[in-house]
Amino acid sequence: MNFSSTYTDLPWRITVAENLIWTSWLYNIPDRKQRLKKIKTIFRLDKIWSQSFGSLSAGQRTRVNLARSMVNFPKILLLDEPTASLDPEVAAYMREFFSDQRTKFNTSIILTSHNMAEVEELCDRVLILKEGSIIGNDTPSNLAKKIEFSHLRLRVTKNATELDKLISLRKLESSIDDHNYTITIKEKLLPLILYEITKKNINYSEISIDKPKLEDYFLKIAKGGSSEAP
Repeated sequence: MNFSSTYTDLPWRITVAENLIWTSWLYNIPDRKQRLKKIKTIFRLDKIWSQSFGSLSAGQRTRVNLARSMVNFPKILLLDEPTASLDPEVAAYMREFFSDQRTKFNTSIILTSHNMAEVEELCDRVLILKEGSIIGNDTPSNLAKKIEFSHLRLRVTKNATELDKLISLRKLESSIDDHNYTITIKEKLLPLILYEITKKNINYSEISIDKPKLEDYFLKIAKGGSSEAP
């Protein structure tokens, strides 16, 4: 087992290498030199290997913490906001690495995060807590399905007033930015609304349908609302 948190510091005065060497001794790693060479490569630590932990940026410290958590290649790994301080490219790389650990090496990962996209990517099951109580417990896809609406996005080029009338008639939630419409619609009503848009000769240059995601469920429940669409 091992653990990493964005908010945990390692000894500041010693170098990255010394921190990881110390960790390898703690876990009694048999071939420390080869293991640390592998860790240095995986977590891209070459340029900061000889720097003190205290001299690093927040993102660099996070990478070192993640590297420390993998020194023993644990079967159970606890991660607390593992990519919170990382830039998008590095965060994506880290998610891919930990996803591979989970699928290829059967590593069990217990993750705490407010990044629902990250949770969807890494987790098979999700527990959502509010004020110490579990208010959601299922797979990411099943929780997302409890939000019974999608977002229809249109860039209207003709007959926008007809679309306004349709939105009003059907009492749909919507937002408008210039000619870009975002309409919240129950899944079961989508075919009907699309048919009426065609029937009323409402022209558009772009259209997309965003299916509900785990983040939609999280935001709805966190606000104390129902997970069903209006």
